[in-house]
Amino acid sequence: MSPPRSTAPSSNRTVKLKWRLPIMIRNFSKKEGEKQRIEIRERTSNVIQRASEGSMLDIVSLAIDVVLVPATHRCEVFSLFLNFLTDIDLSFNTLGPQQPVYAAYVLKVLLGIGQSASSVGTDQAMAQMLEENWKIVTRWVRRFCDNFNSASDPFKGASVTYHEWYTSLASALFVAHADRDRARQLWSDSDARHGLYRLWALSGSDLPAHVVKMCASIVGLVILHQYGKEEPASELVKSSGLGEEGVAHLCMTRMIKASKLGNVDDMRDDAYVLFALSTSLCDPLRTALLKKKAVPYLTRTFVKLANVDTIHKDTKNLDFVEKFLRVFEAIIEPEGAVTYFVQALRQGFLRGVINCGLLLDTLRYEAVDALKNIIGYLLITYLSHHSILLAALDTLSDIDQKDIERHIGHTVLKPLWMNFEQYILERSASKALFERCIQSDLSTLNCGQCGKRDVKNNFQKCAGCLVMHYCSKDCQAKHWKEGGHRVTCKKISGSGGGWDRRDRRFSEFITVYDVQRHAEDLHRMAVQKFGIQQVPMGKTPPYGCSVDYKTVPPTLDVFKLEDEIGEDELPYFKAKGDKLDEAAETRGSEGFLAKFILPRGASSLGQILHGHTGLRRKHLWQRDRRALESTYGPPSRWNGIDKNGVSLRPVSDEIDSVINKIPLEKVRVGDYFRWSSHGQREGQANVLDEIARIADSAKEKDLGKKIVVTFEFELES
Repeated sequence: MSPPRSTAPSSNRTVKLKWRLPIMIRNFSKKEGEKQRIEIRERTSNVIQRASEGSMLDIVSLAIDVVLVPATHRCEVFSLFLNFLTDIDLSFNTLGPQQPVYAAYVLKVLLGIGQSASSVGTDQAMAQMLEENWKIVTRWVRRFCDNFNSASDPFKGASVTYHEWYTSLASALFVAHADRDRARQLWSDSDARHGLYRLWALSGSDLPAHVVKMCASIVGLVILHQYGKEEPASELVKSSGLGEEGVAHLCMTRMIKASKLGNVDDMRDDAYVLFALSTSLCDPLRTALLKKKAVPYLTRTFVKLANVDTIHKDTKNLDFVEKFLRVFEAIIEPEGAVTYFVQALRQGFLRGVINCGLLLDTLRYEAVDALKNIIGYLLITYLSHHSILLAALDTLSDIDQKDIERHIGHTVLKPLWMNFEQYILERSASKALFERCIQSDLSTLNCGQCGKRDVKNNFQKCAGCLVMHYCSKDCQAKHWKEGGHRVTCKKISGSGGGWDRRDRRFSEFITVYDVQRHAEDLHRMAVQKFGIQQVPMGKTPPYGCSVDYKTVPPTLDVFKLEDEIGEDELPYFKAKGDKLDEAAETRGSEGFLAKFILPRGASSLGQILHGHTGLRRKHLWQRDRRALESTYGPPSRWNGIDKNGVSLRPVSDEIDSVINKIPLEKVRVGDYFRWSSHGQREGQANVLDEIARIADSAKEKDLGKKIVVTFEFELES
């Protein structure tokens, strides 16, 4: 057996070919074909000899029926294929009118190489041979892809069908996965990836389904594992020739079709590509895919695959679930993370997470850690957004508590889930009070200049930052020229302005309550940090209080206004603060500054707001702890921590009052809350219905209406 020759690049020099074209090109008759196949099986050496001497028909016969070649001759035949590709490559540019004819035979040999995959996977000599000559295979694939003419005539004049052209090239590339140990090295070849990406873009419904599926699956793996030096998603965009929007459209079209047909394997293979591109570093492509609803389809696939009954049927199912868990946070990272998180929750993300409880013994530790992070951190921190809280509650209402017990009740996830339920219970109580005071001062926007309240919900929004609102064009112009908005507008926009008004108001609501209940510890921090001595009654304290909802539990701290905003904006805000103090003095109350920081994917969102305490002749931090507990019951929510992680001591408030009145014996199933009425018996209740009933009663006492947000400023991330 002669070893394959070196695969030097093609040149235009004339090389005498030993491979002889037949005098008349025709297809074998059925009888002739059977005779040839018998000879390949029983007199293989004769066929190999004639092919080695230059018989084109014999080498093509070997390629077509390579599965009939006895195992003892397969390595020799494989070597013959590689030598053939090398010889033709050296002379191809000089073949002139005969190029299409030789191209047709090359396609047959490429198919033979692809059909040798099983042998390559078990024969180290063949695997080594492929590795040493892989460049010649991929150069031919790239040549055919770059010279693609049309589906009716893929290589001009070669008289091959689109089916033959596509299958031959795809099969030759797929052989790279025959030996997993060499896969990374083989796919590091740029021509191999170029051909793969081009074939992915050119695949159609008239091609063999299993080949198209395999192509999609390998594209996803190649991008996820980043075999090349170039950013893989950008490389796919360039190689496909479709551009970012074209790739996004094609990817989503295939994903939607697979989802409608309901075939889990097809969904997984198309989701692999979608998943890989959605987590890539190609921002224009990621943005296009996310806008086309990539997250809902990825989540739907995750939920289907995270099933203990089906996950072991294919290793790719488990691989997808693990990767989805590990990079879910990265998928929703771009601006608009709240929107994408809501999309995931609406597609059953929580149900998929719960189902993973039965897979803990199967998942690798990185995926288990990611699952713990999702339950114990990610879900909790994003509950500070009203829209995410609503989506989570809707999902929980469709889940049977018995499923929670069966899936995670005896696992390491149980304490994390119970903590998540406690947080969502607290947020549900806050939500109930918030929604019942939706027309209160707190939930009404103010004009950015004059402070007038938008009680009719008809103020106009600044088109630049999408945050500030104005009652008139005069106020907008004055705020732009004199109020400092000319400077702050761009900063607000750059930090992700324009977020949902209800989300913003809900975040303000929980912030002012969390600041008030930790006021005693916060004032102590200000005394230690800034040397605060005495605050005149009726004056806003010379410091602000911050709540960072990106930590579990939230972190509270104090700040100086001048450290948070630029010098250009400081005079404006101080002047406005003085006016607020004057107004507060007439009410016999005092104001306070508060800042909240929310998780928002790749960035954080910070906003400073001003409120009044509603107290007369008493500072916020001087309230009687025992009297508050007598009124509202003991503190029943999380305790905030300082920046050193030390737990703080909050006082009770109206939200604690709602939680303390919940009849636990009616709303719990074992260790878990009853979020839906599913299977509810007499004497049992849905916890959300009970919270609503208690909040309706609290509404009569004006709970939740004492905070007025009088101005706001969104901080740069």
